[in-house]
Amino acid sequence: MGKYSKVSLPNGVWVITENGHDYLKPQKWCTFAIDTETQTYFDGKLLDPKKLFKKLKNLNNEQKRKRLHNVTWAWQCYDEVNGFFMTNSFEQFLTYQCRAGLKFGWCYNSTFDFAQIDYEILATGKDKWTPHKHETKGSGKGYNKGQAWTYESIHNDMGARYAYKLWVPYKHADRHEYVHAIEYRDFMKLVTGGLKKLLNDLDVKDNEGNPIRKLTMEYQAVNTEDPSEEDIDYCANDVKGLYFAIKQFNETIEQQSNNECHIFGEDTNLMTAGGFAKHELLRSLYPNIKKKRARIKAYQKDHPITKAQDEYLRNNYLYRGGISYVNPFYKGQLLTSKRMGETMKRYDVNSEYPYSMAQINDLIGKPLKKTLKEYDAM
Repeated sequence: MGKYSKVSLPNGVWVITENGHDYLKPQKWCTFAIDTETQTYFDGKLLDPKKLFKKLKNLNNEQKRKRLHNVTWAWQCYDEVNGFFMTNSFEQFLTYQCRAGLKFGWCYNSTFDFAQIDYEILATGKDKWTPHKHETKGSGKGYNKGQAWTYESIHNDMGARYAYKLWVPYKHADRHEYVHAIEYRDFMKLVTGGLKKLLNDLDVKDNEGNPIRKLTMEYQAVNTEDPSEEDIDYCANDVKGLYFAIKQFNETIEQQSNNECHIFGEDTNLMTAGGFAKHELLRSLYPNIKKKRARIKAYQKDHPITKAQDEYLRNNYLYRGGISYVNPFYKGQLLTSKRMGETMKRYDVNSEYPYSMAQINDLIGKPLKKTLKEYDAM
């Protein structure tokens, strides 16, 4: 296969690596990038994109769910020590990461990739996988890291996915059994826009200075049992590009945060752009406090809020953004230049908020101690 080696395993499973890399004995590393490739079937048939979209044109979501079937044919990852790894087996995918000691895996668009993991855990492996439990050990609370075949997901009630952590049992090359914890995060929660734009905007390069840019592939036309070298190149390029984008962007984050925030290596401690913004806000408010946790405690002391007050704010949706008003005359109608008889203009009102925040004085002084009824009466 040229620059790749393919190993066929029982039950139709295969593993593909770059030449010179033994997938059974990978070297130890920490940060890596992951991706999945899928094909979509309509009524059990694999169609080219044009025919597929034509079939879906007049169907509602419920009809689509009944007639569409998504198949994950490739699980892949990349790190600069072990190179590219690809397999059609979820279990082989996890075992490889365990043997390499890989700890923090970044995808790009967790909505898609985490859904593939969901299917393997909650459907295919529902008799094996169970939720990870927070247990009390001695006098302190912590994780029982020995819980094999367990998972933990960080998400909100709106469906946003932030992290997926798996505790996986495996046999190392020394034949001993271990349990390894792997955590997946979403780089899109830090930088959005699509992988193609990301690689271009960040001018992503590998360690030799070679630019990495998005390639093309006919997703529905891939021979999933024996992918061509060109198709493998596409898959390898995606995870390699994502990996070096993360490594490169980590330098910016470390520089901006005075080396306190990291998305690469053992010290990884950042998950979202919101978390980064919070860190920088607290660092600017308390420049003389060096420890992150101490800044949080200082802020909580200066801006106290009770549980009852927090519930009041949540119940009244006061943590959400401002209300947008729509002219009822145009409700449910598509407004175009032709219909309005003039050029349509778009204004980014959201940008007024950070501008205003940058111009006004922050709230200062200790808050008044009032009851919720007193606040309501104001």
